[in-house]
Amino acid sequence: KKRLEEEEARKKAEEERIKAERAAKLAAEAEARKKEAEARMAARAEERRLREEEERRRLEEEARRREEERLRRLAAEEAARQKELEKARRLEMRVKMKQEESNLQRMERKYMAEEEERSRAAWFFEDSLIEEETALMAAEEERTRAADVWREQRRKARAKARAEAAQRRAEEEARWMEANKT
Repeated sequence: KKRLEEEEARKKAEEERIKAERAAKLAAEAEARKKEAEARMAARAEERRLREEEERRRLEEEARRREEERLRRLAAEEAARQKELEKARRLEMRVKMKQEESNLQRMERKYMAEEEERSRAAWFFEDSLIEEETALMAAEEERTRAADVWREQRRKARAKARAEAAQRRAEEEARWMEANKT
């Protein structure tokens, strides 16, 4: 009977030992699976971090490229605007020069018309007042001399006005060129 009990106790102890080994093996496998899962999660987290970092860099690069493009476009627009302004200023200067030339020509035509009218009037009086021909001839000679002096003065005045206008234009152009250099 005692041997039976010992045998029974031994069997029980063996079963307990097997159970304990199995439990230890299961616990070790569970721990190994947990570690693997943690390692996979860590690897996925690292991959995600790297992807996010790459995406952030890509977005920053895209933003930088867009900003450079915007600045290039603004610079091109400003250059075009300056070109248009320069064109407008040149046109304005040409118009002003043409106006000055036109005014000068108008003054010359007016003088010529006045001169012609004076000549016509002189001839009319010369025809109608033959009895005063001698006095008239002397007066006419004096008038012609005065007219020649006046014409010479007028010619000099016109030449001076032209020279001054040309000087003004040159100075304006020089100032304009200087202003556009900066």
